[in-house]
Amino acid sequence: MCTRTLFPIPSHPIHRRSVVSSPFRDSHTYHQNLIRFYESTVCIMYSVIVSLLLFLFLLVLLRRYLVSLYYFTSLFLSPRLCARIAIVFRICLLYIP
Repeated sequence: MCTRTLFPIPSHPIHRRSVVSSPFRDSHTYHQNLIRFYESTVCIMYSVIVSLLLFLFLLVLLRRYLVSLYYFTSLFLSPRLCARIAIVFRICLLYIP
């Protein structure tokens, strides 16, 4: 015989809604949610930091090619956008060893 029923039994603990909730259970779910939020925030921050470090590492490797890359891209872009890119390249060339 099948143990599942077509309609849920209201007295079953899964379907029963308690009017007065337990403070221990509320605190437990609060801490669980806090831990999940902390873990996801740490994961996001870790991925952002790793991607920034990888980007800086690539900039250090490609530092000597930045100027030629700028002149190559300036052939296809508008002058205003080229000026903005030039500012970013100058900052990169100043602050990257």
